[in-house]
Amino acid sequence: MKLELQDLVKKARQSRRELRGVVVALLVLGCSAHLAFAHSTINVLPSPAPAPAPRVVAITKSEPDAALRTVHLPGAWMPPSRRGCVRTARCNATRRVPQPSRKDAEFAASLGLGDDHTARTLLEEPPRAEWVAAVGSTPVAGMLWPVAEGHFGRGVGRTRQRPLSRIPHEGIDIAAPVGADIHAVNDGLVAYSDNGIHGYGNLVILVHADGTTTHYAHCSATFVVAGQRVRRGEIIAQVGATGLARGAHLHFEWRRGPSYRDPMPFFVGAVLRDRTVVAVGPAIVGAVD
Repeated sequence: MKLELQDLVKKARQSRRELRGVVVALLVLGCSAHLAFAHSTINVLPSPAPAPAPRVVAITKSEPDAALRTVHLPGAWMPPSRRGCVRTARCNATRRVPQPSRKDAEFAASLGLGDDHTARTLLEEPPRAEWVAAVGSTPVAGMLWPVAEGHFGRGVGRTRQRPLSRIPHEGIDIAAPVGADIHAVNDGLVAYSDNGIHGYGNLVILVHADGTTTHYAHCSATFVVAGQRVRRGEIIAQVGATGLARGAHLHFEWRRGPSYRDPMPFFVGAVLRDRTVVAVGPAIVGAVD
């Protein structure tokens, strides 16, 4: 009886060892299969798409001639005025705009250009047909980057920070040092050059042959007068921080009638990546896509 009992115990121990070996073998096989599946899954995952290349716009024409590269200082400046900074303590009301000659003033008045009413009208309505006709040139595709030294700062739309985040930004901001030259993006007729529009500081508004208008705000000084025709690439002002501006930059608006438009896709001479300027060529007369 004792021998039989020992036999049974011995067999039970042997069976337990065999069972343990089977379990270990199954675990090893299961892990191997899992690793093989994971490896094969990783291999079939698609590789990430390459980042889009920057959009490079070629410049195909020559640089501006000496006349366009020169700042033509006026014979006299208009007297100081705070019209565009009423009831706003932090508004920079420094007015530095040319005093038009009698001939220029009469021509502007004959077209109804140059006063604050004209500027407000062009923020809400398309330019008059006679203003567009007075540009005296044919429309050109694309616009020049207006500040060769400038860098993109903020775009169009709801890009402001609180507490102004709900107010759409109606143009783009181009950061540049005070005094950097501002160029006309296309041939145009000067409709306004003064500081009477609230917050804009010294402001130039151009009417173009395609019926659009461009607005150049916060200038330290402007060098053109209402009724004057300017060429594409001509220096019309310099960068500043007048009006409601926290630092030196050009606030640039491109409008068709009452609607502001995003100008970024239409600049020539700029390298864009994700709608951000990463490099800019010089302002060039007659540059085309």
